[in-house]
Amino acid sequence: MKRVLILVVALTACSPRPGSTIFDQLPPQAPNHPIRIYQDTRPECPVEELGEVNVGGQGVFSSTEAALAVLRAKSRELGGDAAVLVTEFGRFPMSGVVIRFTNPQCQY
Repeated sequence: MKRVLILVVALTACSPRPGSTIFDQLPPQAPNHPIRIYQDTRPECPVEELGEVNVGGQGVFSSTEAALAVLRAKSRELGGDAAVLVTEFGRFPMSGVVIRFTNPQCQY
């Protein structure tokens, strides 16, 4: 039992953990709504910034893919369409600004 407890603590300590600052909350997007990640650029379309999401947790079980999955999930929760990375891609903690396209014609 003690080993299981140690394993659970180790797994949760190494997993990505989101934190967020919400500027404007909209109804959440559908679970399958695509969330685009902008790494080095911002969209040329007009957007509304909804909040900033921080994903920490560097460790054995953390990966860039896991952090991006958490960032996408949190973006959907805030009603976003995309996220613009604030930190360098692949670095922890990872931060992104969640955005919503204000023109539906200009979403990707």
